[in-house]
This record gives sequence, C-alpha cells and structure tokens, in this order.
Amino acid sequence: MKKLIYILLLLSSLIADDSKTLVFTENTKIIEHFSMQFLRDETGKLSIQEIQNIEFKDFLPSQFTLGYVDGNDWFKFSIKNSTKNKQFILYFTEPFWDEVNLYKKENNEWEKYENGLFTALENREIQETNPSFLLNIQANETKTYYVQASSAFSHVGEFKIYTHNAYLSQDKNMLLALYMFYFGGLLIVILTNSFFIITLREKVYTYYVGYITLFAGFVFIFSGADIYLGLGKYHHDLLCYRNSAYQD
Repeated sequence: MKKLIYILLLLSSLIADDSKTLVFTENTKIIEHFSMQFLRDETGKLSIQEIQNIEFKDFLPSQFTLGYVDGNDWFKFSIKNSTKNKQFILYFTEPFWDEVNLYKKENNEWEKYENGLFTALENREIQETNPSFLLNIQANETKTYYVQASSAFSHVGEFKIYTHNAYLSQDKNMLLALYMFYFGGLLIVILTNSFFIITLREKVYTYYVGYITLFAGFVFIFSGADIYLGLGKYHHDLLCYRNSAYQD
C-alpha cells in the first residue's frame, strides 16, 4: 500500500512538472494563451542568481493586466522542443515597458539580453519595437528562461512564442499600412483646417488644428514609433508622465 501511494505521488509530481512546460510539436507554429510562472520582486533588487533559487508558486496568464505596481515582475518559461526546428522567438506585445530582459543559461552561466524603452534599437538582439528574443533549443531539448520586466506605466501585456518561420511570416506590413493611412487622414484634416485658418480667420480652427496635432503626436509616441527615432529613453518625458518610483 505504501509503495502504491509513493508511486501515485511520484506520478502526480511528474504531471505537475510537465504542466509547467510548454511543448512545441511539428504542427505548432505559435504558443499563446498559456499559463506561466510568476514572481514579483517589490524591491527591484533581486539578481538572477537569487531568483533561480526561489520557487515560483504563482501562475499568471500569458495575457495579463497587473495594474500600476512597483518593482520587477519575473516570468519563468520552460520550453520543450519536440520538432526539427531549432530557433524560436519569444515576443512581447507591448513596446512601452522600461525594461524587458531575458536570461538564458549558456555554458552554465546566465546571459542577459536587454530590451525595453531604455535599450536602443541597435542594441537589441532583434531590432523590433516590441521586445523580442531569439531562443535556440535543440531537438528533444527542454530549456528554462527567465524574463525580468519593469514599467512606470501599467503592467499589462502578452507573451507569445513563435517558431522562427512563423515569426517572420507575420503580416507586419499591413499594420504599418494601417498606421500610415491613419496618420495620412490626420494630416489631411490638419491641412484642411489650416487652410480655413488662413481664409476664414476663425480661432476655432486654430484650436482644432492644435488638438489634432497633439493627438497625432500622442498616438505616434504611444504606438512605440518613437523608438525607431532613438527617442525611447525620452518616452516618459514626451508623454509628460511621471511616476515617483522612477524619479531620480
């Protein structure tokens, strides 16, 4: 009887451990809407050497909203590669987090890959406004990764994991075209009302042009487009945003 109980406990622990592992099969192009291990460091001072020795007891959906909180959020991913592919992409949907840093273990040492608003585009592993990281996982291998993230804004976002080919096939040109169409429409409105200012000399058109111009600037900045101009580190200033936890 004792042996049976021991075997059942062992099997349950194996099932529990396996439930934490995300598995890529030959038919999997993207893993999304999953559960991930989560830990909050309110001090913002814990290192990866300390974090790796802490048990992550909490779980969080990959699409999450945590509100305005201080400190670092730590996310833990275990990924098993049951395919012939060797390269995958960890993708984060929001560009406005101050830091989104990935820790990979290579040759028994943790390597840090920096991303987020405070990291210039040319210094990112993948030069994309949304934090993205290359994961190298051999066939039938399981690897564990940690992500440390912090933001002066609301802690909201979503993680997705793509095969390398699926990531490259994303229709990003359509999104770019939509933004160009949107800003083109705003430009027409600004030019039309500027003409009315000159011809009709009514102040109301001046106010309207000012409002549309500021709104277009807000959308441009909050979409993360300012990162392409090297203005990521000034993101808070451009939005006139202040958070006491992030002031010097």
